[in-house]
Amino acid sequence: MDLHYLRIFYEVAKEKSFTKAANKLYINQSAVSIQVKKFEEILNSKLFDRSSKKIKLTYTGEALFKMAEEIFEKVKRAEKEMERIINLDKAKISIGATSVIGEPLLPLLMKDFISLHDEIEYDITIS
Repeated sequence: MDLHYLRIFYEVAKEKSFTKAANKLYINQSAVSIQVKKFEEILNSKLFDRSSKKIKLTYTGEALFKMAEEIFEKVKRAEKEMERIINLDKAKISIGATSVIGEPLLPLLMKDFISLHDEIEYDITIS
């Protein structure tokens, strides 16, 4: 499934208007209509009921809209998390050690290292 088509469909469904979606996406209304029509052809299913003045989602459109909402919410969360990681210059280190070395030595080494590098996340396994 092409996320480009899904995004256009999602905006039209959310705005309940091809024109409002076009404005939000910074493309013209006819391009939005063509893209939605093409998406319907790819899916081989009508997504909107255009028989009345107001557009309404079909049953298939409703189901797809709910899934698209979840997808774009996850995309938004991923973007925010990536931005946070990049802006904070975060990193993660995984350390594994045996109990012979790990238990007496690692706490001493990590204490100094953590005080110098508080932006780093740690995953330590001793076994």
